[in-house]
Amino acid sequence: MGVHLPYRHVHLYITFMLMVSLLLPIAGYGGSQSQLTFGDFQYLFVDSRVCYFVITETGENGKPIPGAVHDNLAAAYVAAIPGGWNASVVVIVDSNEYFVSQEPPYEPRNFEYDSSLILFGGPVSNALTYYYMSLNYPEGSPPVIVWADDTAVHFTRTDTGEELLSVSFDDISRNMGKSDLFLIEVFEDHEGRPVMICLGVTAYGTYAGGWYFRNVIYGNSLFDGYSYLIVNWTDNLEYGRYPGVPDDWDYWAPLWDVSG
Repeated sequence: MGVHLPYRHVHLYITFMLMVSLLLPIAGYGGSQSQLTFGDFQYLFVDSRVCYFVITETGENGKPIPGAVHDNLAAAYVAAIPGGWNASVVVIVDSNEYFVSQEPPYEPRNFEYDSSLILFGGPVSNALTYYYMSLNYPEGSPPVIVWADDTAVHFTRTDTGEELLSVSFDDISRNMGKSDLFLIEVFEDHEGRPVMICLGVTAYGTYAGGWYFRNVIYGNSLFDGYSYLIVNWTDNLEYGRYPGVPDDWDYWAPLWDVSG
């Protein structure tokens, strides 16, 4: 699929810029049929042979630099999960031509057999996130896709086409650094590879997602049956702008989740 990414609303430095050609239809996209859940994370990611952390090339090809920095901080949080990794953790940037095609639709390639992928950042920041959010066949798609029209960012289930929620660009701008939504989801792609995506509507949201996964989801049996989680992060003191900073009185409100 050909891709054109006009970067509008760049002054917001948000992960999801307005993408006219990425208006994904609400209907017609199937959800992942594998029904992986967060309870599978230890076995399929931490204990896999190789786990690739795919981060964004800061400032390349017009990408929002602050967004890339926060996406990469989220990756650092997940890499430091308690207990460490049995898998060989390999960190790559999405501009690595050996692993990621640099032409649309930016397919993954040359990842080792029995490996897993963890992606940080939305489809503007991370080429592989763009790839998985753009799939137009039913199996191997993420449970939830995130897309933008002229006024808002939308969260849509791929199996039913149901819109879970949306947030306007006006609200995004007004709440920048103070409140955000993030999505964390796990699924098996069409090649049988376990994939986790962690992304925020803004860069702060992706950072918040990494913090939340490490400190709340990972190792918590309450989340074992869930395939995705959408959470609203709010900095109640409105001065830190960094989720999880001690004494910052962050508020976390899960909004949507689904059992596998």
